[in-house]
Amino acid sequence: MTIILNYFIKVKLFLFDSKCLFIIPIIKTVKAIY
Repeated sequence: MTIILNYFIKVKLFLFDSKCLFIIPIIKTVKAIY
């Protein structure tokens, strides 16, 4: 049970990190345009 939970948390964190890595450059470019 804990192994599955740990795996789930790691996957969620990884997805969150990749979202941030994708969104932050977009925000920076938008700020640079305006």
